[in-house]
Amino acid sequence: MVCTYGDVGTEWLDDAYIDRGKLGKGSGGLSDELSGLIRDTYAVQAMPGFAIGLLKGKCWEGNEQHGAVHRSPNMTQASPRRLLLTLDFS
Repeated sequence: MVCTYGDVGTEWLDDAYIDRGKLGKGSGGLSDELSGLIRDTYAVQAMPGFAIGLLKGKCWEGNEQHGAVHRSPNMTQASPRRLLLTLDFS
């Protein structure tokens, strides 16, 4: 479960649009867009602030190895910070 407390909500992508080898250190320090992590930038979805999202991870029964990936959106001067709450039910 994911909930963002602030104006800018969490972004997420379906597994089909992610190169998981580029997560974390695999990005080589490059941004998501430059590293090749995101296969289609138009596939990025966004939840509104204060919305509660249930993102099925790769360990969710029946969803093995096909979990959604959530990410922090770019902050703006109008929304310079946010608080992210995540609960893992595993």
